Amino acid sequence: MQKLYRKKARRRDSRFDNRLLLYYNFMKEKPMYTILWQVHGILMTAAFLAMTAGVIINLRFRGKKWRLKYHRILGGGGASLGLAALILAVVMIQSSGGYHLRSVHAVIGALTFLLMMTVPALGASLKKVKNKKRVKKVHAALGFTVLTLMVLTIYLGLRYVGIL
Repeated sequence: MQKLYRKKARRRDSRFDNRLLLYYNFMKEKPMYTILWQVHGILMTAAFLAMTAGVIINLRFRGKKWRLKYHRILGGGGASLGLAALILAVVMIQSSGGYHLRSVHAVIGALTFLLMMTVPALGASLKKVKNKKRVKKVHAALGFTVLTLMVLTIYLGLRYVGIL
């Protein structure tokens, strides 16, 4: 019984090793693509963390005067980092000769980006609109939707490159 278990464990390890070998060979052949891909992932992770921190600050510190200032900084910074990551993704796909929006990750990522740009615009428009309560609710709902879509997009991206 133990020999059978060991064979299965070796089989899993060899598949994992083969996956790493394929990843290494792919990255060795296209070093510029590798760098762009890694920077894209870092920028998107930073955007996600900044936007999450902005939401947490807004929810946790309701009565503080500084809350709105840091909520704006983190939300705007997260959107800016997301824009940089999207531009990098477009450059990466263009330089590799691939087609845009061909994967589920890319399509949901583009939708997330559009919503990500809408959320700060709604927040900035709060000073000028008459029905502030409704706009605040839409702003909050879209903010949570963006964070949820970001988690889904990160998961799909990690599956797409073979990490998960």
